Amino acid sequence: MSGQFFERQEVQRSQTRWLVMGFIAAILAVVALINLVVVLGLGESPVRIWDREPQVFFWVSTVVIVVILGACWHKSSQLRAGGAVVARSLGGVQVNNKDNDLARQRLVNIVEEMAIAARVKKPQVFVLPEEQGINAFAAGHSPDEAAVAVTQGALDKLDRDQLQAVIGHEFSHILNGDMKINMRLTAWIFGLFVITDLASRVMNSRRGGKDAARLKVIALAIFVAGSIGMIAGRLLQAAVSRRREHLADASAVQFTRNPQALQSAFIVMAAHAEGTRLHHEASADVAHMFFAGSAPSWANKIGGTWFATHPPIEERVHAIDNRVTPLRFRTLVSDERRKLTVKAKAGSEAAGSETAAGAVATTDESTPAAAAFAGSAPAMPTMELDAGFESAPAAARRPLVPAAAPPKSSSESGSSMALAETLPSGIRPASGRVLPPDTLRNRLSAEQQAQVQSFVARVEASLLSVQ
Repeated sequence: MSGQFFERQEVQRSQTRWLVMGFIAAILAVVALINLVVVLGLGESPVRIWDREPQVFFWVSTVVIVVILGACWHKSSQLRAGGAVVARSLGGVQVNNKDNDLARQRLVNIVEEMAIAARVKKPQVFVLPEEQGINAFAAGHSPDEAAVAVTQGALDKLDRDQLQAVIGHEFSHILNGDMKINMRLTAWIFGLFVITDLASRVMNSRRGGKDAARLKVIALAIFVAGSIGMIAGRLLQAAVSRRREHLADASAVQFTRNPQALQSAFIVMAAHAEGTRLHHEASADVAHMFFAGSAPSWANKIGGTWFATHPPIEERVHAIDNRVTPLRFRTLVSDERRKLTVKAKAGSEAAGSETAAGAVATTDESTPAAAAFAGSAPAMPTMELDAGFESAPAAARRPLVPAAAPPKSSSESGSSMALAETLPSGIRPASGRVLPPDTLRNRLSAEQQAQVQSFVARVEASLLSVQ
């Protein structure tokens, strides 16, 4: 393990060196082009200016470099406040285990599980409620101030195992040091963007006159030069990100011990109508941080895979299971798409019919809280603790299901499963294994007893709110 750790460190240092060199090359290209634009704008030959007034090149280069590096420093200072800054800039809402939404409770519990398994501090948890595409990201300069965010689409469409695989992927970025590289990329791309932003403001100004027209022409040329730098930055962003994603997928499988969960999550993403798309205007600047690609349409049309920040989903599925051929992949996606259509139709019909008690039942995954409380409330199950809970990876523990007395109806059964699913997997009840309360308490540590008590309190509060 120590050998792998040092090997990962060396890979990170190597990638950082290439990243710095690429960024310096992009800055120099922008500086050279802007110098050329300014000299031509003065109506002089670059050679003549170099011979007579070389200081022109010095001052133009200095101003451009100071503007770019100043913008990088400004953005980097903002990002040092932690991953929560990135999440909130994308419209993220922080959630915790006191949230009344069971889907959000499930997310928080999964993050807690993965933090215990990875032996790191639990990151802050966010949801992007306006994003219906299935995606997630981790951000922060270090594990101590990291944040994990998922889209509303991921909460609605992924089951627990699939969501756990996605979170495992994001924890890999936290542990492998990818977040720091990603934050640097974000700051540097912002620095290159500032040149085009300033030029566009000059172009859109309402000043008139001959001098203003000439200035706008120069601004247009600077905008083109800055755009070339932006393109170089986007290519750099995409290249670095693609190299890290396969490693993160492999680490997610290692964390969860469940390659099928990650594979099925990819299939759901490919079948979902919104896919992995993000609609926030700032999403392109942090596209390399996300679980799956959401490249802007212009990048797909112009550069195709050159601007793709992530490998194609089909390629990532094949890397997990090489038996999944392109034909098999298309078949799996088609089957999943039919399932989603049936579920959406059934959920729409169920949402329109209410029982005499006023309860709404739906089979649509997009309304987990309603589905959890459909029917009568289940009794709190007795449970048996898995040995080695604190040290074992989440998916390495044996599957656990509710051990309560048989429910009176299928509605109660579904409700019990939904409620028990919000428990961390290490303390979920095992089927058919009922222990006396005293024996159970003796097997639980103080921390695990607190988790159970917290779960009971949340269930009671939720049931009271429904009644």
